[in-house]
Amino acid sequence: MNCLEKHVAARIKEQYKDRIMTIGRCAHVTEEHNGRGPCQYRDQCARGCPFTGYFSSNGVTLPAAAKTGNMTLRPHSIVLEVLYDEGTQKAKGVRIMDAETKEVTEYFAKIIFLNASTLGTTFILLNSVSNRFPNGFGNDSDQVGRNLMDHHFGVGASGTYEGFEDKYVYGRRANGIYIPVSAISAAIRTAKTLCAVTVTRAALRAEGLLRSTVSARNSRKRIQKREPGACGSAHGASICHMKTIPYA
Repeated sequence: MNCLEKHVAARIKEQYKDRIMTIGRCAHVTEEHNGRGPCQYRDQCARGCPFTGYFSSNGVTLPAAAKTGNMTLRPHSIVLEVLYDEGTQKAKGVRIMDAETKEVTEYFAKIIFLNASTLGTTFILLNSVSNRFPNGFGNDSDQVGRNLMDHHFGVGASGTYEGFEDKYVYGRRANGIYIPVSAISAAIRTAKTLCAVTVTRAALRAEGLLRSTVSARNSRKRIQKREPGACGSAHGASICHMKTIPYA
């Protein structure tokens, strides 16, 4: 991180116990390694790195596999499904279609790797049906193809800071900073919100503003129409607090 990022990270650590600002993860080499790199800090990783400073299958894993002499690269191949062995209860191969000739071929191996990214891998698994997996390979939970997570792009925040005039940033970087949210802290905030909503709804019932047939959204509209001085009582304080609580 640069000097300003380190400063912001230290301030966040002082104010929040459950938030950490850290450098984003990068699959780069900063020095020469097995003929790769180093990273040139050109900030053009998405276009492909001719120096192989940035990890890619074309520049790293495929050349390494080729050196073993045991790799056969078959282009124009569309994987249709993973073949399941009912006897061993394991994957035994794949069925592919040639994109140009439409010829279907089966290949067999002891170990099958699915490296088709998020959507491609999901498609293959769902298309791999058998008596054991009628809804897709390994899909006993019925969650394959659900809750897919895409890569965040163009999402973030920026700001200006007056200071560090004696410092200078040079070069470019392949990634920025992250502020991850832990599952524990998120669960605590959710629990606090639910607790506050429960208390508020109880207060609304006490005030006669909430009935079992009245929706929370209508109740919220009625709350906002109350007089400014309505926060004098304990119930009133809870009602005013309702404005800051996110209703699902």
